[in-house]
Amino acid sequence: MVVDVGGQRRRTGRSRRKGKNAEEAEDALRATENPAMTRERADRLLAECGEPSIADYAAIGNCKTLGLVSRQGSIDWLCLPWPHSPSIFGAILDAERGGRWRLAPAAPRPVSRRYIGRSNVLETTLRGDGGVLRLVDALMVTPDRERQRETLPDFELARRIECIEGEVDVHCEIEPRPGYG
Repeated sequence: MVVDVGGQRRRTGRSRRKGKNAEEAEDALRATENPAMTRERADRLLAECGEPSIADYAAIGNCKTLGLVSRQGSIDWLCLPWPHSPSIFGAILDAERGGRWRLAPAAPRPVSRRYIGRSNVLETTLRGDGGVLRLVDALMVTPDRERQRETLPDFELARRIECIEGEVDVHCEIEPRPGYG
């Protein structure tokens, strides 16, 4: 991380993004007068670094809480059951210790992402080495009358992945870190 101390730029602490490409992309995004650096090139350089920026996340929610899903198919932020509850996944704060739920091809390349209809259900299409996957993420609420009839959770995180073209090896990594962050 670079900070300005008394007019001098100094490097301090640990930066989440590493390498020359990440610094070049960050500088280009700040310096809009650089016509050689398009948003597409900056996005590509940041993707090469492996660390998503906040713009790479989409929100899923249920009017009670919300989660953040990266373009690579990883839930990197989720507090349950409420937004002010301790986090379950906090990789957006610390990629190494924060925890996440990654469900994607081994080397995902995002194709598209959209919300289904007028909902907060997120559909991400990912291209892998041998085909294409569709990942659907949602946070669901169980109505009170159903919970009164039987023992059901208040909230559920639902993830569905399906291969829509070719064959793709799916990588699943679930690392809950209750209370991190």
